[in-house]
This record gives sequence, C-alpha cells and structure tokens, in this order.
Amino acid sequence: MAHFHVCIYKQFLGYTWCNGYTVDAADLDTVRTNIALFVDFEKAIHLLGVTFVSARISAAPDPSHQEFVTVPLSGHGALSTAAENYPAPENTVFIKMNTAMGRPGKKMYRYCANDTQFMGTGANVTITDAAFIALVEAAFTTFLTALSTATIKLVVGALFREVLAGVVAGISNVDTHHGWFNRGNGGPA
Repeated sequence: MAHFHVCIYKQFLGYTWCNGYTVDAADLDTVRTNIALFVDFEKAIHLLGVTFVSARISAAPDPSHQEFVTVPLSGHGALSTAAENYPAPENTVFIKMNTAMGRPGKKMYRYCANDTQFMGTGANVTITDAAFIALVEAAFTTFLTALSTATIKLVVGALFREVLAGVVAGISNVDTHHGWFNRGNGGPA
C-alpha cells in the first residue's frame, strides 16, 4: 500500500481551512473514487453554514508534493444551529485517534459545536452535550468502517500507525492565524 494525504477544504464566515488525513491505499485513484467517505463524515459533524469546496489528494508524507489531484466538492454541513449560537472560530472539537501502539493522533474540527454545547473560555472549554459527543464519535466510527470497506486505512505518525477508534477529548482553542485554518482567502471577508 502507498501513503496519501487528503485535505478537505471548507469555507465559513469568510474563512477557508482544511482538515488533513494521511491514509494507506492501493493507489491514488482508490482514494479519489472514495473521497465521498471523507466528505460524508465531515458533513455529519459540521454546521449547516460550512460549505465544502474541494479535496486535494497527494502523495504522503509530503502534502506539498507536486503530484496531486483536486476534486471539486459541493454541499454543506448537516448540523443546524440558530445564527446567534455560531461558535467563535477559535473553538475546535478535539478528537483523539487511538492506535494499537504509541501515542494517539489528534484531529481538530472547527464549526461543529454551537455555544449551547460547551462551556468555559480560553483553555478551560469543555463539551457539555453528551448527545453531541456521541454523534461525533459514532460518525467517526462509521467513517473508519467505511474506509476499511474501501480498503483504505486512516493512519497517523511517522510510522503510519492505523487508527482504530476516535474519542472526543473536548474543545480546544486554536487561533484563527493557525497555519491550517486561514488558507485561501486570508481571513474574513
């Protein structure tokens, strides 16, 4: 199997960002034909206002590799919320990705939880909505199962350890100037 980097680009409130994944698959075409698995998972945990723009697939471990494919995307996140409950862009849902050995990987997703689902400020923010935690963990489990069915493995770390499960570990506060967040148009319109 070969290693590939998948990046799902999204836009919301004038920001453009992506979530990246490293995967093992037979070839780039296998990943491209199954890109909907990544998008379906992300749509399930993002707010309705989040627009899915494109996916970029390249050879890993170098995501800036010159051989890549861009796949146009469409659609929005599936979670609805009242406009006044949109979260601050700094708040991200933090998922620990457990492997059979070594430290867990981590993934952070912006614009998932709304203001009624967490409490606290700064570094002391916690998710208080058990149903939301269950929704994210179930979506992640479904995602891993779907990838496995497509003979794609989600992997983490320099040794490309297979991800076996994901657990919501809380809300992290990540600045909007963080490298993976403010891509594309440079910030709010």
